[in-house]
Amino acid sequence: MRIIVGIVILFLAALPGRAERRVALVVGNGAYAMAPALPNPGNDAEAVAAALERIGFEVERGLDLDGAAMRARIRDFGRQAEGADLALFFYAGHGIQMAGRNYLIPTDAALEREGDLDLYAMPLDLVIAEMERSAKTNIVLLDACRDNPFETQLSRAMGQARSTALLGRGLAPVETAGGLFVGFATDPGRVAFDGAGRHSPFTEAVLDHVATAGLEINAMMTRVRADVFETTAGRQRPWSTSSLLREVYLSPAAPPPADDTAQDIAMWQGLGEAAGEEALRAYLDAFPHGLFAEVARDRLGAIELAALLPERGALTSSDPPLEPAPAPVAVDPTRECEFCPTMVRVSGGATVLGSPDPQAPAAERPATPQTLAPFLMAEHEVSVGLVRRYEAETGHTIPRGCYVWTADGRMRMDRAAYWRAPGYDVTDASPAACLNWEDAMRITAWLNEQAPGAGYRLPSEAEFEFALKAGGDGPYPWDGGAENACGHANAADASSRFRWRNTACDDGAPDIAMRGSFPQNAYGLFDLAGNLWEWTADCWNDSHRGAAADGSARTEGLCSSRVLRGGSWDDPLANLRVTYRVGIPAAQRQANVGMRVVRPAP
Repeated sequence: MRIIVGIVILFLAALPGRAERRVALVVGNGAYAMAPALPNPGNDAEAVAAALERIGFEVERGLDLDGAAMRARIRDFGRQAEGADLALFFYAGHGIQMAGRNYLIPTDAALEREGDLDLYAMPLDLVIAEMERSAKTNIVLLDACRDNPFETQLSRAMGQARSTALLGRGLAPVETAGGLFVGFATDPGRVAFDGAGRHSPFTEAVLDHVATAGLEINAMMTRVRADVFETTAGRQRPWSTSSLLREVYLSPAAPPPADDTAQDIAMWQGLGEAAGEEALRAYLDAFPHGLFAEVARDRLGAIELAALLPERGALTSSDPPLEPAPAPVAVDPTRECEFCPTMVRVSGGATVLGSPDPQAPAAERPATPQTLAPFLMAEHEVSVGLVRRYEAETGHTIPRGCYVWTADGRMRMDRAAYWRAPGYDVTDASPAACLNWEDAMRITAWLNEQAPGAGYRLPSEAEFEFALKAGGDGPYPWDGGAENACGHANAADASSRFRWRNTACDDGAPDIAMRGSFPQNAYGLFDLAGNLWEWTADCWNDSHRGAAADGSARTEGLCSSRVLRGGSWDDPLANLRVTYRVGIPAAQRQANVGMRVVRPAP
């Protein structure tokens, strides 16, 4: 079946200081009386009309128009377009070519002989002529699936020789002169595909790009061409011809938005891990294109899905439940196997978890006295090489799909990203990212299988903060302020892509740094601050109220989310404070999150 989608756009330059007037007529013909019905034109027309309304067009719709109604709508639209700065005509439905002339087909057309085209069809060149009387610039886009439903009747009436000479496949090219752009869904005379969804590949691509602010029509067509060529595996290539005398923008470029990064981050951090549907929707209302908008939408989706499914635990993988770590025994204090992490001793003792500052964020209060037993902590984060070995020896492949940062500093899900390709270059010696809490638990359990009795586990939040402070009492795990940060930790420095970067210094690492690139702390531990956020064993709680006096991990609270500590390569300096804490869903993988292990001291 043949579907033509045509867009005729008339663009008149707006006078300085005067708002543009933009009008559109959208027609979709699918309910044909004398030809098979078409499922997509109504969908195409409604979707395009909605897209145009969103970018400021005054839109008139015409669905399933017969010949009289179609001619009347086009005539009325010619009058409506008079004086408009930008006018647009969209057509979806049957269309054919005869003797190099293109025709749009009303729903009541009965095409049995050559002369019926002039009586019942709408010549495309007459539509263009009507539009040219009202505007200086015209753009026509045609989408057709080239399966002419009237071909058999017309060929029989015309005879084989004449029909072969005049009744062409597909649509014919259009001569352009004096400010006309014509775009076809495929090369003239070639077959275009209708698609298996609600829209054809060409219409789908147009919908993806028509509302892009500041995108010139030729650039839009280039993007549409690339999308369709990829979608159809190279079988369909949109084509265009132009005599435009000026640049034409369907959606003018918006003024640069105000920099609301600080408000965005503050609102997101203020939500907390217990944020429900109402709070997440409030964030999206305030920052629909915010740094964490995609994460918020994913969490909303998870909440909606959870309401439909039976209760289940935090683990979402199909793997069997995790076994608890074997009971620890006295073993060598540094390394338990050839590839096991090198461990260093952390002395333990009396400490205070959290901040005593009454102005500190609620999540960092109250300051809670604790006494920690000595423990051993891995001197580095778990490496890419160790994760590679884990997968090879267990046969378990960590799923792909990881939140990564885009070039413009927004967090987006990349379905292809994973620990070996987290959006930046890594080697086996690099710290491993794109690991969720469940991955971290399984890697830890595997290490215990390699070193029976070692008792490897994730650190508690209290142990991580104690090791990070390393006996210091300042807000950061180093002496001095922002000027000294780059000599001690990998965060968002002056050379990073992020708007919240620390402009006081350059740490030499635009993203992840090799393990051990920065000085060890007083305990001999590397990169506890910056480089990667690190998982702890604790369930998320909105404050330290109820934290155990011995610093053990909290097993109550919102256990579908777990606590992260330490900050990362993409974080503002404030996130590297020794008391700063966040929580994310245990099943979430991010390109700035990794892990390290601890074990009891012998």
